[in-house]
Amino acid sequence: MKDERKAIERFIAQNGFEITTKDTLKMLEDKVYFKTKEGLYIHVIDSGNGNKAKNNQEVTVRYRNLIYISRKDTIKSNEAAEVPPITFNYNNSYTYGKDDEGLSCHGLSIGLSFVRNNAKVSLIIPSELQSSDRQNLYMPLYFEYLRYRY
Repeated sequence: MKDERKAIERFIAQNGFEITTKDTLKMLEDKVYFKTKEGLYIHVIDSGNGNKAKNNQEVTVRYRNLIYISRKDTIKSNEAAEVPPITFNYNNSYTYGKDDEGLSCHGLSIGLSFVRNNAKVSLIIPSELQSSDRQNLYMPLYFEYLRYRY
């Protein structure tokens, strides 16, 4: 876990991100991420519109540029233009990890709690907030661009 935290810190420094833990409005500013009490990092590109998601509501996530942050200095990236969407039910842990890559997770629900339908965000998700199948990999995920729809 300590190595994972260092990898996240290194990734943040390499990308020139600023972290705040107090002011959620700052996460709307360029390169500013809000760190939640659970440990998720979120930057809001567009806060969306309409109502907030309801518990157990089906959510579809489309994303680009998924980066696996390694504990070593290497970073693996998935920059495919067409990747299958992630589907899960908001705040329903029984639906996490059921997509093809096992990417649906509590971290995605935490991020969604800050925004509305059609929101666009960037997220850094530590392994402890990922699906149970991915947690033992100790490899944080960075979604450079992610859009929620429900």
